[in-house]
Amino acid sequence: MNNLARLIAEASVLAGGQHPCSILGHQWKSIGGRQCPYASDMAAPNCSQAVYECPACDAIDYGEPGGPGHRDCVLDGPCSFACEQARELRSLDVGAVEGEL
Repeated sequence: MNNLARLIAEASVLAGGQHPCSILGHQWKSIGGRQCPYASDMAAPNCSQAVYECPACDAIDYGEPGGPGHRDCVLDGPCSFACEQARELRSLDVGAVEGEL
């Protein structure tokens, strides 16, 4: 967003009382991490996923689709080879469970 568009958006927030994140988007900042959703005892037990918070609205992202944590792990690719192996093992486990049903 260029500077003029940002100033217009900020002015409309102030004038109309709309929430800044609805117009400007969240301003995610990493506040730590959580265990990687693909980790298990067998693969990538020490892998972590970033947790983000928006200081403007206090929203927290734990890796939900559409957020920066999901983008880090799923869309931008696994963070390490161990994490990639864990994801493959998990998909094999899911396939085995579905085959038993």
